[in-house]
Amino acid sequence: MTESEENSMEDRLPVKICIIGSCFDLSQKLVRLNTDRLTNSKFFLTTGSEISEKRMKLKERFYRLILNVLSGKEFFVKLRPSSYRGSSGCLILFDKGDLASFKVVSNWYQDFRKTVSNSSVPIGIIGIQSEHEAVTTDEGKLLAEQLKVVYYETAINDKEQVNHILYNMLESIDQNV
Repeated sequence: MTESEENSMEDRLPVKICIIGSCFDLSQKLVRLNTDRLTNSKFFLTTGSEISEKRMKLKERFYRLILNVLSGKEFFVKLRPSSYRGSSGCLILFDKGDLASFKVVSNWYQDFRKTVSNSSVPIGIIGIQSEHEAVTTDEGKLLAEQLKVVYYETAINDKEQVNHILYNMLESIDQNV
């Protein structure tokens, strides 16, 4: 990207994507490894969220993705709806090595949809690969099919795949604008 393209991206309206699920540490690591900058980690203790930015280009247009990673801790449950508002998309993460994190994906989906009821707001499920997997790819795909969302899998540090997922999410958002 040229410097003028980089500067012009700051003028774009942000596209907010919530990253949710019960495995906050994995979500946080995934986003930190694959974004341009972290914007508010000092507020995590009071808000239960961490916000990062990622700049992307789609169809000759520039976007500034605002990735809002939300904590799965019960303490922050009442704050989640305010974090969901204004979202253009949502990614629900689970750890394929942790059956409990998979079993609550539907709960996270319903929680998000209570606040963001617009069905044109795309949602995806991401299965984070694990050394000892308790959840199969087919189980993840089946759940995504039942919820009528897209299913992805990636290793936590696979930047190419994470960029592919974010690009696909941005394409879905762009189609609905």
